[in-house]
Amino acid sequence: MKKRLLALAAYGLLLLGACSTPTPYQPASVDGYGIAEHQIEGNRFIVTFQGNSLTPRETVEQYLLYRAAELTLQARNDFFVIVREDTERETSYRWFDDSPYYGWGPAYGWGGGYGWGGPHWGGSFGVRGGTTTQSDRYTAYATILMFVGQKPAATVEPNAYDAREVLGTIGPRLQRPGEIGTGGGVRS
Repeated sequence: MKKRLLALAAYGLLLLGACSTPTPYQPASVDGYGIAEHQIEGNRFIVTFQGNSLTPRETVEQYLLYRAAELTLQARNDFFVIVREDTERETSYRWFDDSPYYGWGPAYGWGGGYGWGGPHWGGSFGVRGGTTTQSDRYTAYATILMFVGQKPAATVEPNAYDAREVLGTIGPRLQRPGEIGTGGGVRS
């Protein structure tokens, strides 16, 4: 029985640890976190990267660029142009109750404090306190066009990226699955 409890506790810690790390550079998982792409035409793709609440916006956007560069080279192209891009933020709030609330009853009615409730006199005592935490999740989207040849000058096409240069610049900062907690990852 003890072995089962220890195994269950270890599994619980493993799950908790998986939830407490930024989304690594990986294909989108069942929960939607990670990268996805859809080909629209021969040289046009929509690329998406969704991070969990521990993945900073900058990381989400860089992982999207990295995937766009990979797709460009896989299609035997040299550079890509971002035609349309957006990063959405989804914010959620959680409230945690800091103090217990005492009372006696049975009392039915409204609100807290002392008052009449139902057929019995009832009341309560205590101070409610709490903490609200904010959690942000980012999803970056881009529609890209891929081309062969030399990237146009930034003055001509400011949204053009050399795929090899993007891989060389962002690649060393990627955090892949299995590298969590091993010193790999996004460095500033």
